[in-house]
Amino acid sequence: MQVSPLVEKMTENRWIRPTQGRQGEYLKSVYLPFTASGNYSVATGRSIYFQPDSTLTSDKVIITGIELVDITTNTTLDTPNGTRTNLSANQASLGYVVISNTRREIIAQIPLACLILNLNGGRPTFTYFDDFQLENCSIYFSSAAGISDANGAWFKIFYNKK
Repeated sequence: MQVSPLVEKMTENRWIRPTQGRQGEYLKSVYLPFTASGNYSVATGRSIYFQPDSTLTSDKVIITGIELVDITTNTTLDTPNGTRTNLSANQASLGYVVISNTRREIIAQIPLACLILNLNGGRPTFTYFDDFQLENCSIYFSSAAGISDANGAWFKIFYNKK
């Protein structure tokens, strides 16, 4: 059977595999429960950083896709800090996710609304982040109007092992 040069190159570089889904081989849910004060409090222009994760490190994985689960997809998320309401599309339109590497250099800044599956024609947001540091990554809002400690952000991060 003849394989196209593009498929052959993508397979050789491990960009695709015969058994993986469209987004990636593995999935990890990451939650940011907002709080009234402290590290997870929401304020205009304030960065809210992700917690370190032993699975999602750039020496182990390549992030191949990111999805923000909105209120239309799933109303609430349960966190160690209690139940939170997921962000709506309108709230997400005010925010950005910032992906940074180990040197705290910004390698991507993506509007949160672009990460919502149903706003993206049902397609995931594909990425290829192989040099990132999760605890250097953050979200921020250009306006925090209507976002409170009753909300939270639920991300699905798709990845392949290196």
